[in-house]
Amino acid sequence: MIRDLVKWVVPGLATVLGGTTLCLAMTSADISNDLTARATDAMQSGGYAWAEVALDGLALKLSGTVTDQAILQAAITRLDAVQGVRSVMSDVTLAPLASPYAFTATVVPEGTQLTGAVPDKLTKQRLVQRAGLDIAPLELRSGMPERRMWIAGAEFAIDNLKYFDQGQISVSDTTLDVTGRAKSERDYRDLLIVMRAGAPAGLTLREVKITPALVDPYEWSAAFDGKRIDVTGFVPDDAAAERLRTADVSGIPVATGLTLGSGEPAGFSELSQTLIEQLSRLEHGAVSISGTQSTLTGAPPSLEIAQAVIDALQPSGSIITLEPPRIPDYWMSASRQAGGVVVFDGYAPDEATRKAFGQREGADVNYLKLGRGAPERYQSAADFGLAALDMMAEGRFALRDNIMTLSGVARSGEDYEKLRASLSNGAPQGLVLAQAEIRAPMASTYNWQVSKNEAGAIALSGLVPSPEAKATLLAAVGTTAAEALIYASGEPDNFLSLAETALDLINRLNNGSISFDGSGWTIAGTAKSAEDRAAIDAEFSGKQLAAAGWSMAVAEAPVVAEAAPEPAAMEPYLWSATKAADGAITATGNVPAAAFQRVMAVRAGQGFADQTSVSPGAPQGFIEDALAAVSSLAGLSEGVASFDGKTWSVEGQLVDNGASDVVGNAITSGSTPPDEWNIDVYQPAVAAETFPEPAPTVEPAVVEPGVVAQTPVPEPEPVAPVVEPTAPASTPAAPESPDVVACAAPVAQFSARNAIFFKSGAAAIAAESMSALDELSIDLAACPSATVHIEGHTDADGDEALNMALSVGRAEAVVNALIQRGVAADRLYAVGYGESAPIADNATAEGKHINRRIVVTVRAGD
Repeated sequence: MIRDLVKWVVPGLATVLGGTTLCLAMTSADISNDLTARATDAMQSGGYAWAEVALDGLALKLSGTVTDQAILQAAITRLDAVQGVRSVMSDVTLAPLASPYAFTATVVPEGTQLTGAVPDKLTKQRLVQRAGLDIAPLELRSGMPERRMWIAGAEFAIDNLKYFDQGQISVSDTTLDVTGRAKSERDYRDLLIVMRAGAPAGLTLREVKITPALVDPYEWSAAFDGKRIDVTGFVPDDAAAERLRTADVSGIPVATGLTLGSGEPAGFSELSQTLIEQLSRLEHGAVSISGTQSTLTGAPPSLEIAQAVIDALQPSGSIITLEPPRIPDYWMSASRQAGGVVVFDGYAPDEATRKAFGQREGADVNYLKLGRGAPERYQSAADFGLAALDMMAEGRFALRDNIMTLSGVARSGEDYEKLRASLSNGAPQGLVLAQAEIRAPMASTYNWQVSKNEAGAIALSGLVPSPEAKATLLAAVGTTAAEALIYASGEPDNFLSLAETALDLINRLNNGSISFDGSGWTIAGTAKSAEDRAAIDAEFSGKQLAAAGWSMAVAEAPVVAEAAPEPAAMEPYLWSATKAADGAITATGNVPAAAFQRVMAVRAGQGFADQTSVSPGAPQGFIEDALAAVSSLAGLSEGVASFDGKTWSVEGQLVDNGASDVVGNAITSGSTPPDEWNIDVYQPAVAAETFPEPAPTVEPAVVEPGVVAQTPVPEPEPVAPVVEPTAPASTPAAPESPDVVACAAPVAQFSARNAIFFKSGAAAIAAESMSALDELSIDLAACPSATVHIEGHTDADGDEALNMALSVGRAEAVVNALIQRGVAADRLYAVGYGESAPIADNATAEGKHINRRIVVTVRAGD
C-alpha cells in the first residue's frame, strides 16, 4: 500500500509544488514592477523629477542629485508612504542647483572637450567614456530635467561631433543648439540629414548654424562661349548660388555646377555676381576668383563695352585682360630702311606676336597696333615676308587679307639668288603673292669682264643685273666658257647690249680682255690677225664706241720669226696670306675661282682682307695647300704663309711654345707633303699668355667685288657654338689610308669650327652656311675614295624622340647639300644621335649650345 501511495501521491505533490512556485515567481515580478511604477509616479507627482527609483530586493533604492538634505528627506518620506514599500535606501548626491541645466560637447584642433553639469558620477563616467576621453571637467549639479531625456540629448551632442572639424553642440534644459564647420562636403551633407531627422524625443533643436567645409584656396570660375555661361567652383551657401542663377546676364543661359564650401573671401557673393554680369557683355571670355584675387579675360565687341567692363571691375581690384578690338580692314607691313631699321605698321593679333616682332634686330613696332580679325594665315605670311626682308638691304613687305606684296633690294648676290628661288616656289598655302619686285644688291662700282687666254678659253667675271642677263651672255659666249658672275644692280644704260658687243669683239682677240670698270669700257690684248684687228677698228668706228667711253689697247697679230725662240717661261702663280699683330689676315696673289675666295674668307675668320685675283693656271693641289696654309696661321701671332710658284712656305713667330703642333697639323691637310714645305717659325721671345686658335662663331660677310658691304645681320642659331679643334667629339679617328690622310686634318678643323648653321628648331640649313658647305666639299674632294660620316647632335631640351628626329634631319640636310656640290652620294652617311651623346653639361645654357653640333669624319672606303 505504501508503494501505491508513493506511486500516485508523490507525482501529484511535485506537480502542485512546481505550479505553486511558478505562480509565486510570476506574482513577485508583477508586484516589483507595480511597486516601482507607483514609487516613480509618487516622485513625479510630488515634483521630484530628479529622482530615480529602483527595487533592490525588498527595499526601494532612491538615486539622483538634489540641492539639499531637506528635499531628499521629503522624497524619502513620500516613498515610505507608498503602499507595499518596506524600506527606502538613499543613493542621492547632494549638489548645487544648475539652472539652466547645461552640457556642452566641443571639438577643437586638439580634440573633444566636455563641459557643464552632470547629475551623478555614474552619468559623468558614462559620458566621458562615450566621448573617448579619460577625464573631463564636468561638475555634479542638481536641477537636471527628466533624466532619460536629458542623457539622450547629451549623447546626441557627443555622437554628432564627428562631423565637425570645429564647433559645438549644447544641451540646455530641454533645448539643443548646434554650431560649427563640417569636416568635408560629405560630412556637411550627413549633418543636414541628421538635423532634418530632429532632436531626441522630448528635446527641441533651437539654433542650428552649420558652415560647409573649409576650402583653401577658394576657387570659383565661369566661362562664356558666346552661347552659355558655365559656372563651377565653390559658394558659401545656396543663396549665393541662386544669386548667380538670377544675375542680370541679358537672358543668356547660366549652368551651375557649384559645391558648398566655407572660407570665401570678403564680398564674395557681390563680386561673383558682378563678374558674371560683366562676362555676359563680352563676345566670349572667362572670370575667376582664387583666394583674394579675381580676374576677367575675354573679347569685347567694341571699345565702349571694353571701357564699361573696366570701369565696373576696377574698384574690386580685379585683373582685367581684354583682347584687342576687331578690325574689319586688317593689314600689316614691315619696311627695312637703309640703316637696318625695320618699321612695322598696321595690326598684330595679340601682344605675344607684337612682342616677337619687336625682338627682331632693328625692329620698331611703335606703329603696330593690336587688333582682332587677322587673316587665318597671318603668321605664315609674316614669316614668309620677314624671311625675305632678312635677305634685303632695303625693302617692304605688306599683307592685306590674304594678299601679299614684296619689293626691295637684296643684301648680297647670294641672297638675291635665294630670294628668286624662294619666290619661284610661290606664296605659302592659302596666300597670294600679288607683286614681287626684287633687285640684285646695288654695287658701288659696277665692273664686268670677259677674258681670253692664249689657249682660247673664255671666262666671264664681275657683275650682272639678273639671271636672265646672265643666261643671255652665257648663251652668246658658248657653253665652254667659265664664269664667275655675281648678281648686282646699278648697271649702266644698255649694259646687256654693250656686254654682247664685248663678247663679239673677244672672238677677234688671240688673248686679252674686255672690261667695264664702272665708268668706261676697255679692250686690251692681241688680235688674232691683221684682219681681226681691222674688224675691231671697224666696230669701234661703226658703233662709235670711242664716243661711248670705250678705249682700246690691242696689239697687232704676232709676226712669225724665222727661228722659233725658246718658249717664254710662264709667270709664276703667286699667292700669300699675311697675319698682322692684331690677328687680321690679308691674302694677295692669284686664286683659281671666286668660290675659293669665299671659302678662304671663312677659313681665315673675322678681319680677313681679300686682295687676290681670280686667275686660271693654278697648279694641281693649289686649293688644298692654300687652305692648309691659311689654317697654319692659327699657330702664329704674326707671320706669312706663301706660295712662290714652286714652294709652299710658313714663316713667323709662334703664338706660344706649343703652337708648332698647330702649324704641323695644318700643313698635313695640304696636297704637298709636309717635308716639302719650307717652315721657318720661332718661339716668342717672352712667355706670353696663350690664346686658343681663332674660331669665329659666325661666318663673316663676304663682300663680292664691287658690291656694297651691308650691315651684318645676326646669324641664326648655330647647331653649336665654337668648339676648340682639340674637342674630343670633333676629332676624327686616326686616318686609315693615304686617301684619308689627304683630308682628315682640314675636315677635323672644319668640324671643330661648327660652321654649319640651321634655322632654330628646324633641319633647314641657314643661308649663311652655304659658303661653309662649299669649303667642306672642296676639303672632301681631296679624298675621293673616303667615306664621310655626318653626325647630328642636339641638347636635352624638349622631347627625346623629337630631338632624335631633328638630329637625323639635320645630318641628312648636310648630306643633301654636299651631293648638290658634287660629292658622290655613295660616300655619304647621315646618322642622328639626338641628345644621347653630350660633350658638355646640359644643365647650363653654354653646355646646351656646345651640345648642338654637326660632326664630320672621314674614314677609309670599302
